[in-house]
Amino acid sequence: MRRILVASVAVTAALSAWAPSLGAAATTLPLTNYADMVVDSAHGHVFVTGGFENNSVVVLDLDGTIVTTIAGQGGAGGMVLDESSSTLYVALYGSTEISRINTETLTEVSRFSVAPGPAPYFLASAGGRLWFSGCGNSAGLASITPTGADLRQYGGAGCLELASSPTDSSLLAVAGIGGSPASVSIYDISIDPPSLKISGPPPGDVYGPSNLQDMAVTPNGLGLLVACGYPYFHQAVALGDLTRLMKYDSDAYPNSVAVSPDGQYVAGGSGGSSAAFIFESGSSTATRVYPFPSASLYARGLAFSPNGRKLFAVVGSLVGVTFHVLNNRRPTTLTLDASRSTVTHGGSLELTAHLDPATTDTKLVSIYATPQGGTKTLVKSGNVDSNGNLVATVRPKKRTVYAATFAGDENDDAAESEAETVLVRAITTTVLRGFYGTSGRNRLYHVGQLIRQTGAVVPNHAGKNLKFVAQVLRNGAWRTVAAASFRIRANGSVTAFFSSGLQRSYRLRNEFAADRDHLGDVSPWRYVKVTR
Repeated sequence: MRRILVASVAVTAALSAWAPSLGAAATTLPLTNYADMVVDSAHGHVFVTGGFENNSVVVLDLDGTIVTTIAGQGGAGGMVLDESSSTLYVALYGSTEISRINTETLTEVSRFSVAPGPAPYFLASAGGRLWFSGCGNSAGLASITPTGADLRQYGGAGCLELASSPTDSSLLAVAGIGGSPASVSIYDISIDPPSLKISGPPPGDVYGPSNLQDMAVTPNGLGLLVACGYPYFHQAVALGDLTRLMKYDSDAYPNSVAVSPDGQYVAGGSGGSSAAFIFESGSSTATRVYPFPSASLYARGLAFSPNGRKLFAVVGSLVGVTFHVLNNRRPTTLTLDASRSTVTHGGSLELTAHLDPATTDTKLVSIYATPQGGTKTLVKSGNVDSNGNLVATVRPKKRTVYAATFAGDENDDAAESEAETVLVRAITTTVLRGFYGTSGRNRLYHVGQLIRQTGAVVPNHAGKNLKFVAQVLRNGAWRTVAAASFRIRANGSVTAFFSSGLQRSYRLRNEFAADRDHLGDVSPWRYVKVTR
């Protein structure tokens, strides 16, 4: 029997403090420790185990609510999910067994012994077999069929972390937890005993890597994400030669790593800051950071939801083992633009709400109006078009503030636009009455005759003042000879009288000053000629 040997040396790392607020609700789990987490996309569940001294599998929904607890799972550690058969395999360190749980009924249906192999703690699936390893006095690597037949043992030392490839079932990555220097071995398990393809340390920094805590193969099968206590960043290495593909700037003592099912996002957990960092897979700078004040993120304590828009984290603190659902929805921006910032009473304008990024998904945006002194009302609600736009035509009656909102969904953050204020100009008119005739633009009045001038404001501004202005043409220039203000009547108009004892040319108009509701306006000049 050929032995696969991977050295393991424990390294203890001191935690540094980081105090920003987490701002995420936590669910306390009925566990005393943490071992593994698996997400079931078919049924919308998350399975969590507690390891050596725990005897159950906790089942939560994707919002972090406990659905049930599956008891009788002594020393439940690593898990493997086969969604095609709705089966969850659980490594039972306490009894040297692997149990089968039906993910539809959430009950154990059977179990089988893996003795005399190592008591299983870490578990992976590759090449149509279950691969498992133990820890402490039960170290070593072994494999068995999913039915519990054909046990094969390969030896080994220390606690061996396992990771399989989603694209190549013949590959298995094996690494010793806590090794210094850290070392990763890639095996071809299509033959027995497995053939070593490459082995060595991931790239270091000033010094070589140490204290490996977690690893995961990327969805495209090309890279291996690793979290080592040193160097103080997360990285992806090539499965073929272990060279660095990507560096993710996080913090001291990385201890966990996860990748979204579509490969778009990478998450890394650090013990130094006790924080989770979320990266777009091609960017070295985190888009979101979630610290855990007064708590410690567990090694291997991260997993993404099926759509990658939630990150699940398990942490330990004085209150116990807690499960967190962290937001990884896309940040969105919402703008609102008005085709005009000022409109005359009775006129219309277009409002365009724009949601960015624009997607082909259904995105419901609402536009609201708050008129001066009034209440907020819905103008229009609808799905944005392929360009991310929702357009509404409005006819404001007074000064109105418009804003757009997007409630958010499982993929995108909620957003609200800045307020857009539209001013409405009142309409002021002047009508002359009592003239005996016209000449061109002039209304004709006799000397001493009363010139009846009626001013009006639309919309009705009863109780407000309307100014009357009269000018005379003297030496080729218009000069004001009379001005007075009168209170507008209930019908929205007011009448004033003007007369002249001289034969002169005059012009008259009304002026309405602005108020909180409307911009002011002046009527057109009305021209008068006083004759004998």
